[in-house]
Order: sequence, then C-alpha cells, then structure tokens
Amino acid sequence: MERHVVNKTTFKSIIAVDIDDVLAQYTPSVVAFASAALNINIKLDDVTENWGSMFGLSQEEWIQYFQDFLKTQPFDNPATIVGAHAVLIKLKKKFDLVALTSRPVELRTVTLNWIEKHYRNIFSEVIFAGLWDEWLKDADLHDLAQRTKADILLEIGADCLIDDQPKHVNGAAKLGIKGLLFGDYGWNRDTEIADNVTRVADWGGVADYFGV
Repeated sequence: MERHVVNKTTFKSIIAVDIDDVLAQYTPSVVAFASAALNINIKLDDVTENWGSMFGLSQEEWIQYFQDFLKTQPFDNPATIVGAHAVLIKLKKKFDLVALTSRPVELRTVTLNWIEKHYRNIFSEVIFAGLWDEWLKDADLHDLAQRTKADILLEIGADCLIDDQPKHVNGAAKLGIKGLLFGDYGWNRDTEIADNVTRVADWGGVADYFGV
C-alpha cells in the first residue's frame, strides 16, 4: 500500500472514495480500446473483473494489451463521472475525504496528476491499495481479484466506502464499515449486498444518502 497525504484532517469522519468508475470513466475506455484492438464487440454490461478471460486472452496476452492501453490518451485523461465534483465539494465540508484505488502503484504519477487536474483540494489522501501490484509477475489474476480494500479501510479508520465493486463494500460491511455500492453497472447490478451496504445509482444518490 502506498499513500499520498495532503493536509490530513483526522477530526472528521472519513469517507473513502474509489477512483475508477466512481470518479473516472475508466472501464468504458478500456472496453473501447480492447474491442478495437481485438476486433470484437464487448459492451459495458459484459464486463467482469477478469479482463483477460472476458476478451478470450491468456494472462500474458492481456498484460501486453493492457500495457499498450496505458500508453493511450483515454487512460491518461478519462472523463469524470457526472456530478462527482459538485457533491464532493459539499461532502468535504462535513467529512474527511480519502481516495482509495486498486490501481497498481506503477500508475501513481498519472493518477495523482489526474486527481490534481479534476479533483484538486478534495482529498486529504490518495491511497494505492496495492491489490494488483503483482499483476506483472507470475501471480494468478484470479487470486489477485479476491483481494479487497477492507483491511485498509480499518487501518485508516474509515467510516464509509463509496465503490463500484461489490466485493469491496461487502468486505467493508463485515468489519462494520458502511458502504455505498456506486453505479448501475453490469458487474454490480445483480450482486447480493450486505446489510450495511446501500446501492446508489449516481452522485445524486450519494448526495441524498448524506443529506448534502
């Protein structure tokens, strides 16, 4: 886990916010790139967490395609999710906001630059969970996909997690941390959620949940 701390304030309750598909329109850019590169028709609703299997590739083949994707402009500067900035500004008045991402630490610089550009002065910390840091090695992608952010949330004293991945909010719920399952995505739409988790379709739903 790698942390980037800015003006940390510990007197407020902490909300951890995922980046990809919560703050950034990340998955649509991956789907568009891979579909064009492989000449296949993959829709957003077809997405699973095992990208290689989804595209019919071996782990080694997918890693090579993903390395190529990282060199594209859509990855460097994905569009923001509608409504995120305006709601976060309101939440910041009441809460300490921390960005918590599963992106590998090798993407630290481009991620911090993007946060600075689109969400400047919003987050007191940007934390790289390190869940996928072994993906370029011989680690099994299925095993890596089982890892969650739960322990990190406990370590930083988070009170709530906003994330699009069911495994992360459900993992948090097991530790007594509230979760908002964000977005109406194919990978989270029909998944069972824990009692401590609330579904929110968009940032308007987040604002309603917190009353801001």
